[in-house]
Amino acid sequence: MPGGSPPYADLLIRRVATPTGLARCHTVLNLGCGPGVLARAFAPLAGEIVAMDPAPEMPAAAAQYSDGLANVRLVAGGSAD
Repeated sequence: MPGGSPPYADLLIRRVATPTGLARCHTVLNLGCGPGVLARAFAPLAGEIVAMDPAPEMPAAAAQYSDGLANVRLVAGGSAD
C-alpha cells in the first residue's frame, strides 16, 4: 500500500467507469495522482492513464506502485501544465 493509501473498492471504480462509458480507447487524467492508487485502479479499463502530480516525489512513488502497467504514464506537474 503506497504512502498508506488503501486501494479503492472495485465497486467504486465500476460506478465511475460504467456511466461514463470508459473503454480501452479512452485516456484518463489522474490529476494530483499521489502514489498512483487511482491510476492503478483505472489502468485495466482505459487505453492510457496520465498520472500527474506537482510534488516531484509523487511520480516516482507512483512508478513503484504501477510497475508493470504499460498504459500508465507518470508526469511531474499540475493542472496548469
